[in-house]
Amino acid sequence: MYENIDEMQYTPMMRQYLSIKKNYQDMIIFFRLGDFYEMFFNDAIIASKELEIVLTGKDAGAKERVPMCGIPYHAASGYIDKLTEKGYKVAIVEQTEDPALAKGIVTREVVNIITPGTVIEGSLDETENNYLISLSLDKDRFIFCYSDLTTGENRLTNLPVNDEILFAEILKLKSKEIVVDSLFNKSILDPLKNITNFVISVEDEASPISYLKNLSIDLDKQEEKTFLRLLNYIIRLKKKTLVHLQKVEKYDSNGYLKIDLSSRRNLELLETIRFQNKKNSLLSVLDKCATAMGTRFLKKNIIFPLVDKNKILSRYNTIDKMKKHFLDTNELRDKLEEVYDLERIIGKISYESCNPKDLLQLKRSLGIIPDVKKLIEKIGLSNTYDLSKDFDNYMNVHSLINKSINDDAPFSLKDGGVIKNGYSDKLDELKLINSNSKEYLINLESKERERTGIKNLKVGFNKVFGYYLEVSKGNIELVKDEYGYIRKQTLANCERYITQELKEKETLILRAEEKMLSLESQIFSEVRDEIK
Repeated sequence: MYENIDEMQYTPMMRQYLSIKKNYQDMIIFFRLGDFYEMFFNDAIIASKELEIVLTGKDAGAKERVPMCGIPYHAASGYIDKLTEKGYKVAIVEQTEDPALAKGIVTREVVNIITPGTVIEGSLDETENNYLISLSLDKDRFIFCYSDLTTGENRLTNLPVNDEILFAEILKLKSKEIVVDSLFNKSILDPLKNITNFVISVEDEASPISYLKNLSIDLDKQEEKTFLRLLNYIIRLKKKTLVHLQKVEKYDSNGYLKIDLSSRRNLELLETIRFQNKKNSLLSVLDKCATAMGTRFLKKNIIFPLVDKNKILSRYNTIDKMKKHFLDTNELRDKLEEVYDLERIIGKISYESCNPKDLLQLKRSLGIIPDVKKLIEKIGLSNTYDLSKDFDNYMNVHSLINKSINDDAPFSLKDGGVIKNGYSDKLDELKLINSNSKEYLINLESKERERTGIKNLKVGFNKVFGYYLEVSKGNIELVKDEYGYIRKQTLANCERYITQELKEKETLILRAEEKMLSLESQIFSEVRDEIK
């Protein structure tokens, strides 16, 4: 569609949009303009219908107005969730150049792509995995590989060339997206479309990725190719260095009890037959887990029941020890209730999408490790669960966050107050300038009241006019020319003024605040990258 459009009839900004859209025709483009993500042409028509937002038009140089709709950028995650839930892919286009330095139109590029299987934030259920599947057919086997980007988990198995067994595995994982190469016969998956919603994505690139080469060392050539296709697809979409991805766990599907779809539904393992909800399912009855990670692990064990006798006996042995040390086990459970969802926090750090609260949650979780380590040793499980291997690294990360991030840091970096005093001399210096400036404003208010005799004179601030002196209507006649007050704004019940001195001080204050926020953001990124 977009190849046939005469781009020259449009404005430079719309030509920029069209040149990007050509490469992402199967996706809805969220095109950043100021504080909004705008959608144009067919994307706008689809999005307005699916998101129930108003469809308008934009004058873009051509005779006909271009269909357009938009959403506030700060509310984008909710809208993206709605689109991916319905099987759409979304490409995020941001400015990649400082507008002040731009010659002509500001450069914009796709910085992230979100598909149903690669959602990492938003309304994800913390107890659910979001698996992305990679599938290939190799002679007498299906190679079945899947990854959860939010936790970094990667698994792979070989299945017989049997559609029912394949479908059962896909349905078991509740995956919303399957990656195949362009030669794969997609019609194999057609019967599944009557049972569940999913999207098929094509990826042919299967080249090795140097920093992730250790993840697939236990795979044969064809298995590795299937996994690398998945990795290349993820990296092409996310455009990030993904250090949280774990080594592929290769498993034999014969090591787990096979349960067909109808049996699984009738056993009500994960949801009830009548209402398709979790309440009163086997999972809901058994789930007394203290963490979201525990619930996901329990769920995995319910849909993949063990049949290996040695593994079952090992699990019984662990349970037996915990029952004999029930007081220590209860204490261990209490400690685990203080642990946040580490897998997903680490995923957000890897994607560089974490916020200060995520790092504080990581710190609190890591702070529990010494107590957990002692309890595991006391119960006699240290051979099975060895925390000593990376213990020093965990404590170093805990120490770094403790030194750098304020305990009451806000959710957003833009709110400031994230970095602790004493961590950065340069930042402390800016804070001092800012503090002195605020003190000046407090003193200014009392000084001007005394000088003018206006008892209710106030110093105020808004984003339009900056700092000002506010005088009520009843006291306006007390304002004399020699005070040097310059009228800035007239309201129904007051007048607002500025002075030359106040304007100069305002410049210093705002410059210091701007520098503080910029430096805090830089320091936060450095801390995050060191943890990463």
